[in-house]
Amino acid sequence: GRATGSPAPTPVPAVAAPSALPAASETPEGTDAPVDSVAPEGSDLAPETSHSAPAGAASTPLPAEADLRACVEDFFPQGTFVRKVPFDYVCANDNPRKAAVMLHQQLVKGGAGGVTEGMRMWSSLSWYELVVVSMIRDACCPGASPLDLPEPGEPCAPMVDVIGKVSRGGCTQEAARERAMLFEESVRCLYAHERPRPYRYQGVVRPHQRMAFEDFLQRLPPARCTP
Repeated sequence: GRATGSPAPTPVPAVAAPSALPAASETPEGTDAPVDSVAPEGSDLAPETSHSAPAGAASTPLPAEADLRACVEDFFPQGTFVRKVPFDYVCANDNPRKAAVMLHQQLVKGGAGGVTEGMRMWSSLSWYELVVVSMIRDACCPGASPLDLPEPGEPCAPMVDVIGKVSRGGCTQEAARERAMLFEESVRCLYAHERPRPYRYQGVVRPHQRMAFEDFLQRLPPARCTP
């Protein structure tokens, strides 16, 4: 038996539970500022109503980092990402407004101090940023939760539905124009019928923005287009 007076064995500390993953709305590691701080002055990006995540969404595994990076980079011109940057927030965030701001921040970081072709392209997309985010999530984030945006109300179609339609389709000149026009009409409806616009984009779609999106589609690899 143990000698009388010997010290009691030191208790083994309980293993701490793994820290919870950050909420989808939090700024991802490596970004410069909270999402709201990068909205331009005068933006009509309004506070959004919180929605509970779908059951099981938190447990959806993210793709391997290297696979996710290769997939996202495939949507941009070669040389856009001189420096490796994370893209996990694109899959984790079901709010395309915030994911678009985060993606812009990573485009700047990925340029490593230079102005890349991808940055120039992104600077002209405006409203179409939301569609590009949706396209990337569809292709690169299997099992990701559906996008979540406020309903505009009649007579305008739900933005989530329109973005979903525009996110899929061919990339020929004709198909690209049809997709771009479909989304432009949806944005025009918000203004024509004075529906709520909790977005940071100012005004309806401009011709150069529509052309930038059409060019984006026509430059995609064939595997990223679904006729």
